[in-house]
Amino acid sequence: MFSIDYPVTATKLLRRNRFAIGAADGLIQRYLRAGHSIRLMATNFAEIPLAKLASKIRTGHYTPSAVVEACLDRIDRRDDALNAFITVFEERARTEAKRREHELETDGGVGPLHGVPVAVKDSRAVAGERYTWGTKLLDDNVADVDDI
Repeated sequence: MFSIDYPVTATKLLRRNRFAIGAADGLIQRYLRAGHSIRLMATNFAEIPLAKLASKIRTGHYTPSAVVEACLDRIDRRDDALNAFITVFEERARTEAKRREHELETDGGVGPLHGVPVAVKDSRAVAGERYTWGTKLLDDNVADVDDI
């Protein structure tokens, strides 16, 4: 048995109906043809304690982009039932994750939660973004400055 800890969700893998692990794919295909079995372990970042997740990001075990993609995928899969998000800044999250990765590569002095994605309550203003306080009356309310 050979296991790979790869930060994707099982749903995403099933949708793709193939191993989505890039350059290692050829090696895995040869391993399978030789009669070995592979167990792909998808990481559920929601179940990892925050301090441990931050530590794994700082040490390079996970990338901020992988964590953000897993979070966005989880929001996509579950928010219809939960209705927890009014606005999801997907592209902004991806851009910030890339920026955090670059900072990790170039600057050793990062903070303790560097690269960990956060959700901001809709009652907090984020410059240039819509915030509604959860009411349709403020549907077009856009913040001029950050509240946080």
